[in-house]
Amino acid sequence: MNKKNVIPLIISMQCVSGISLAETPDKQLNPSAELNSVVVTGLKSSRDLQKISGSIHVIDAERIRDEGIRDVYDVMDTTVNMGGRRELDFNIRGISAFDITGGGQGQLATVYVDDAPVPFRAAQLGAFSSWDIEQIEVLRGPQSTILGANSLAGAVVVNSRDPDNEWQANSRLVFGSYGRKEAALAVGGGRKDGQLAFRLAAENQQSDGFIKNPYRSENGNYYDKYNLRLKLAIAPTNIPDLKLRISHAVHHNEIGVPWQSSDSPHRYNKPRVYFNDRTRERVTSDRSTLKAVYQLAPDLQITAISAYTESLYRREWDGDSGSVLNDVFKSDRNDALFSQELRLNFETESVNGVAGGFFSRLDIDDDYSGSVAQPLQLLGISTDGIKSLLNKEIKTDISESQAQSLLQLYSPYDPMRRGLGGETDQSVDTQALFMDLTIKTTDQLDLLAGVRYDREQHKRAVQNRVLFSRNLPDANADLSAIDSQASTWVNHINQHILGSSGDSRTVGPKARGKFSAWLPKLGLQYHFSDSLMSSFVVQRGYRSGGVDSNLHRGYSYRYKPEYTWNYEASLRSAWFDGRLTANANVFYLDWQDQQISVSLSGSPADREIRNAASSEVKGAELELAWFDGYRNAYLGIGHNKTRFNKFIDNGRNLSGRPFVAAAEWNIVAGGSLRSDDGWLVQANANYLSASNAKLNPDTFNVPEHLPAYDPENDARTVVNVSAGYEWSTASLVFEVDNLTDEKYLMSANVGRGPETTGLRRNYALRLETRF
Repeated sequence: MNKKNVIPLIISMQCVSGISLAETPDKQLNPSAELNSVVVTGLKSSRDLQKISGSIHVIDAERIRDEGIRDVYDVMDTTVNMGGRRELDFNIRGISAFDITGGGQGQLATVYVDDAPVPFRAAQLGAFSSWDIEQIEVLRGPQSTILGANSLAGAVVVNSRDPDNEWQANSRLVFGSYGRKEAALAVGGGRKDGQLAFRLAAENQQSDGFIKNPYRSENGNYYDKYNLRLKLAIAPTNIPDLKLRISHAVHHNEIGVPWQSSDSPHRYNKPRVYFNDRTRERVTSDRSTLKAVYQLAPDLQITAISAYTESLYRREWDGDSGSVLNDVFKSDRNDALFSQELRLNFETESVNGVAGGFFSRLDIDDDYSGSVAQPLQLLGISTDGIKSLLNKEIKTDISESQAQSLLQLYSPYDPMRRGLGGETDQSVDTQALFMDLTIKTTDQLDLLAGVRYDREQHKRAVQNRVLFSRNLPDANADLSAIDSQASTWVNHINQHILGSSGDSRTVGPKARGKFSAWLPKLGLQYHFSDSLMSSFVVQRGYRSGGVDSNLHRGYSYRYKPEYTWNYEASLRSAWFDGRLTANANVFYLDWQDQQISVSLSGSPADREIRNAASSEVKGAELELAWFDGYRNAYLGIGHNKTRFNKFIDNGRNLSGRPFVAAAEWNIVAGGSLRSDDGWLVQANANYLSASNAKLNPDTFNVPEHLPAYDPENDARTVVNVSAGYEWSTASLVFEVDNLTDEKYLMSANVGRGPETTGLRRNYALRLETRF
C-alpha cells in the first residue's frame, strides 16, 4: 500500500493529477494490476480494448463515481473529441448526434442502454442516469457495419450493473449548490445456487437552478429527474449453458429553460429568463429488454436480444416569451421502438467474429398546437434588421432615421400572433444482416473484414396549420413623409413577415419509400508484439434516406441516403507490464450526398430535403492512461477539423465553414491516488477550443456588424476536484466543479435572443454507503 497520505495537487490545462476514493480502505490494492484487461462490449462481442482498431473511450464504475458523471453530457466533458451543447445535442468528432445541416430525419449517433437504443428526445435530454452503471463506452467514428444507420458519427454504449448472488445494498445522498439534491439506492442478491438473482436501482435528482425568472416563483433552469431499474438474472439448472437477463427501466426527466435571455442584467452574475407561462420539457421512457445467451460450444455462442422502448415527450413553452398570459405552445412526441437481434459469436484458431440479423419497428407520433405572440424583433424587424433586409432584397440603402420611421409603423402590430397546429405520423421498418470478422493470416498479420446489408421502409404523413395575423401596415397608404419609395419598402417588409410566419393550412399526401445499403469494412492489423499493434481500416458509414411532403405544392417526395467513407489508422501499445497504455487514432472522413433543407420559393412551407451537400472531417486522438494499483491518471488530446465542401443554404454559400459546435481542439486530463488510511483527492480538467455557433450567418436577418451575425461559442478550461474520506462501509466526499469559476458561453446568441453559459463554480457533499 502507498504510505503517503495526501500529495500536492497540481492542475494545469493539459495535465491533472490527484488522489481518489478507494472502494474500501481494507481492500488490498494490487500493484501489478494491468489496464489492458478493459473489456469492450459495444461491438457485439467482448473484446480487449487494446486489441481493437476502432477509437473507443471506456469509463468504468469507479471513474463514474469519482468524477461525478451523471449523464451523457458529463461523459461529453470527459472524453476526447466529444463535445456539444448541454440539453441540446452532443457530438462525436464534431458531428452532432442529431443533425448538422437542418435536413434529414435519422440520427447520426445513438445512445444504447442495456442493448436498447434510446429515442431521440430522451437522448437529447440526457439519455441515462449513471447510478449503478457498470461501464460507459464511447465509440468514435462510423459504426454502421455493426450498429446500422444511426451511427454514422459513432455511438455511446451504457451497461448497467448485472445481478449476482451476493446480497448487498448501496446508497447515495448528495446536497449541493443551487438546491441540488440527490438520493439513490441499489439493492440486490440471489440464490446461492446461482439460478436466480435480482438488482433494483432507484434514484432522484433535483435542482432549483440559478437563472431567475421575474414573472414566476421558480428559476428557469430547474430540473427534476427520477430513474427506476429492475434486472433479473436467470440461469436454469436444467439448461446449464443458458443465461437470461430481463430488465425493465423507467427514466423521467423534467427540465426548465437551460438557456438565458441575452438581455439579462448581467450575463454571468444576473442571468434572467422572462416567461409568465410555465416553460419546460419533460420526457418519460419505459424500456424493457430480454437477453438470452446460449453457449453452443466452448467457442460458439448465440445471443438473442428483444427490446421495447416507449418514450413520451412534452414541451410546454411560453408562446410570447413575455408578459401575455396563456400564450402557450405545446408539443408532444411519442416514440415506440421494438427491436429484435439474433447473433452468433464464434472463435477458431484462424477466425473469430460475429454474424447476425436485426429487425426493428419505429413508430413516431409528433403533435403540436398553441398560440404564439411573436415579437417582430425575432423576425428581424428592428432598425438594423430593416436596413439589412432592404439592402439584401432590393439593393436599397436607407438612413437610420428612415429605418426608425418604418419601425414605428410596425409598433402597433408588435407582437404578431400566430395560431399553430399540426401532426406528423411516421414509421420506419428496418431489416439487416451483418458480419464482422478478424482473420489471422500469419502470426502477426490479421485481416479485418465486415459487411452489413441494411433495408428500410419509411411511411410519413404530415398536416400543418399556421394562422398568422395579417394586420400589417398598409403599403398603399400615403408614406411620402418617409420617402417616395416607402410604399415599396413596406410591401417587402410585409412579405418578409408573412413569409417568415409560414401562414398555411395544409394536409400533405402520404409519403412512402424503401431504401437499402451495403456497408463494407476492410482493414489490416499488424501485431509487432503482444503489447504493440497497429491497424488501418476503411469502412462505409450511412444515414438512411427518407420521405416527406411539400405542403406548399401538395406532393410527396423521397430523398436518398447519405454516405461516408472513413479512413482510419490506429496504434495500440502497453508499457511497464501494462500499467501504461498509449493509444492513437488518425482519421479522414469523406461525406457525400448530405441531406439539406432547400427553399424553393419565399414560402416557409415550400421546402424540400435534397441530397445537395458534401463535407469532410479529419483529425486524431491520443490517449494515455496509467494505473499501477495505487494511482491512476489519464491524458487525452484530440484534434478535429470539420469543413463543408459544398453547401448552399438560402442562397448563401457555406463551403469552407465548419460544423456548428465542432471544436478543433480538445484536451482532457485527470488522475487519482489512494492512501492506505482512507483519505482521497481526485481532479480532472477539460479544455475545449472555440467553435462556430451558427450554421448560416444570414439566418434571422441579423445585420453583419452585430455579434449575433456570426458568433462563436467560447473556448474554456474547466477544472473539477473532490476530496474526502472513506470508511469500510461509507464514504464522505466534498466536490467542487469549475474550481476556477471559468466564465464562458457554451452556446452563443445566434440572433433570436437565448444564449447558454457554462455552469459557474458549484459545490456538493456526497455521502455513500455500502453493505
